[in-house]
Amino acid sequence: RTLYTFAGACALAMRLADTTLSGLAGALRGMSSSARFSEPVALFYAVGILDAVASFHAADFLHGDVKPDNVCLRFGSPSAAAAARSDAPAVSAVVEAGYGVTLIDYSLAVDLRAYADPAQRFRFGAESPGPVDEYCWPPAIKGASWRREVDLYAVGAILYQLLTNKPEPRTGKAFEPRALETRLPRGWHRKLWAETLAPLLNGADVDLVAASRALRDHLEAGVLRGDPAPLVQELERMCRVVDP
Repeated sequence: RTLYTFAGACALAMRLADTTLSGLAGALRGMSSSARFSEPVALFYAVGILDAVASFHAADFLHGDVKPDNVCLRFGSPSAAAAARSDAPAVSAVVEAGYGVTLIDYSLAVDLRAYADPAQRFRFGAESPGPVDEYCWPPAIKGASWRREVDLYAVGAILYQLLTNKPEPRTGKAFEPRALETRLPRGWHRKLWAETLAPLLNGADVDLVAASRALRDHLEAGVLRGDPAPLVQELERMCRVVDP
């Protein structure tokens, strides 16, 4: 990764991504309207997205345009994952083998360090660029001030689509975990997913690190049980979907 700076502009060079989340989802839909992500893949990408946005916030930045087009996916080496230390956590072995998520496009990002008021809030103006409505916190579309809510809601909207293959239904009412559970795939840990989604979609002040840890723990212990091979197999299947 290299940062190039110029007069009034800068560019960040990263590893070339294999696809985006939107590209992979579109390829899946192209195979079948009922095709969906498996729970191991959804968990892995959800943890990656949560970690990426958490890191951005920890550096005192708001992204402002979190959406599937800006979530880049990397595929790795199955042999490297298989060669990982036997005592390495399964998810860590998969990440070390090159699989992962990168959040891109910082054109709408806000550097909170530039403001004297540590609680500074923002509004989208009529002429100012903003995120696409599908992934924008609904009150912000109507002129409400925002801070972390725009990123948190976007993460929730993306995760909802990962699970259901449908956009988040905007009813104007707060999301209740129990109601969300009925919309999620059978056989998945519906309660955990619903308890993760509801506060994100409601614009609550979510601890992204804790949310990521809860999903990762379920992936490690409840799904993979210490073996990275099933996750690698699923991710390689996603790779073939994009590049058959």
